[in-house]
Amino acid sequence: MNERREGFLYINSEILKQEIAVSKKSGWIYSQDKRPDGTLVSYSPAEIKILSVAGVELDFATHKVKVIFGGTIVGCEKRNSHVDTNGQRDHKTGPEGNGGEERDRVLEIF
Repeated sequence: MNERREGFLYINSEILKQEIAVSKKSGWIYSQDKRPDGTLVSYSPAEIKILSVAGVELDFATHKVKVIFGGTIVGCEKRNSHVDTNGQRDHKTGPEGNGGEERDRVLEIF
């Protein structure tokens, strides 16, 4: 990031292939990428918690979805386990609780 602001920690993210800024006060993460409306693509502490509780790392593909479509990560499923916006893990058998096939991850972005 070109402009360094006080109160931010700057980290080189190999996953996102860029330097990111983390607000020391709020915990929000800001990338250098911009959405079509010109705003920076960012991740709230709640979004990071959802991924963390589900055992999923933010990856480049997920980031590109946010760049193109925007939205907020509101849920994540990984290996038959769903994590909701409250960070609660809901174990079930398959994505719909009916023994469906196991997936690496399914993100809910709104």
